[in-house]
Amino acid sequence: MINFTIVTSYEEGGVLTYVQNLTKYLDEINQEYKLIYYKRSLKLNHKAIIKGNTTWLHYSQLASKYSILKFINKYVKDNQFYYWHDTLFGEVLNYYNREVLSVFVMHGDIKHYQHFLRELGNSFDEMFCVSNGLKAKYVNKYPQYSLKVLHPLVNNIEINLESKKSTDPLECCFIGRLEYLKGADTLIKILRAFKDAPNVKFTFFIPTQKNETEFLNEAKKYANIKVGLSNVEVLSDLKKMDLLLFPSRSEGFGMAILEAMNFGIPSLVRNLDIGIPDLIINGISGIICEHDINFIECLDELIQDRRKLNKLKTSSLEFARQNFNFEIKGALMLNELDKVVKRKNKSFNISSVNKPYSEAVYRGIAFLKYFIRSLLNSRSIFNSNLVN
Repeated sequence: MINFTIVTSYEEGGVLTYVQNLTKYLDEINQEYKLIYYKRSLKLNHKAIIKGNTTWLHYSQLASKYSILKFINKYVKDNQFYYWHDTLFGEVLNYYNREVLSVFVMHGDIKHYQHFLRELGNSFDEMFCVSNGLKAKYVNKYPQYSLKVLHPLVNNIEINLESKKSTDPLECCFIGRLEYLKGADTLIKILRAFKDAPNVKFTFFIPTQKNETEFLNEAKKYANIKVGLSNVEVLSDLKKMDLLLFPSRSEGFGMAILEAMNFGIPSLVRNLDIGIPDLIINGISGIICEHDINFIECLDELIQDRRKLNKLKTSSLEFARQNFNFEIKGALMLNELDKVVKRKNKSFNISSVNKPYSEAVYRGIAFLKYFIRSLLNSRSIFNSNLVN
């Protein structure tokens, strides 16, 4: 058995869903693990909250490389460290000569990681991508790295697909942030095109919406908007839907598509070279749209032809079962990690670290950087107000 720790700073979206599905699988097979979240917004008074095998940390506790090192020693007792996406931890692994076994999982576009890979790519014992498209893009840019694909998991559930009558409203949904990158402008065009149609309804599941709120305000005119639901609540409502609208312009994988497919819900997606090819076989697990008008045309066709929609539901469910089976994908993941462990099993001891400064100095430097950034941001806002 592999004892490892999952570290993530993410609080929502596909990465969080990936982690939650992963831990469900580990619980199911009685695999030991530790899960560590950290975030800036949580008020913890500089103390960790530990619940079961999950630890919540405030970002200020990880203000320096040495404080992260202390954190690893305090909360990660294993000498095998499964490392989720976070560049700050990667810097520590590199800075202290890789004294901890480390695995890095890349879920996003290359622009998020190119500086990180140039600086720290050789610091990891293994690197994975979550889709074949990502791997191809990274290997083309960084041929020196031997990357593997580690698809996300989805917990296969028993579900009975019900055929709806042509007179029943078709329930369409969207999951994600309403922003341009996620295709919010396309979604607004779809809503406007079907605003008077009695046989279709729209529900949007939005985790949070801090930016580009004009899309959210416009969508509220035509759709049922549900903001801030937990993943469990979203899945509870998702099973009632008929079709997922997913016009995103950039995806590492597309967890929302996989979650929907697992309920027998096909997707209308934009034609992308990353993420989508792993999930959508056109006409089987969903429909690939080339442009905005194509989304409207395909949706109208499915509204009119429920037999085609029902056939898509059945085939998408079968595709999910055959290609993203919970047990098979989970076993493959653990097998890959086990190979890493066998290749290189290192011990970790904080006492061996020669720290040049005290933690108080690191915290002071981190606070000074934060203060300077805040000051520069406030001046920028002030100047822009003067111009306006």
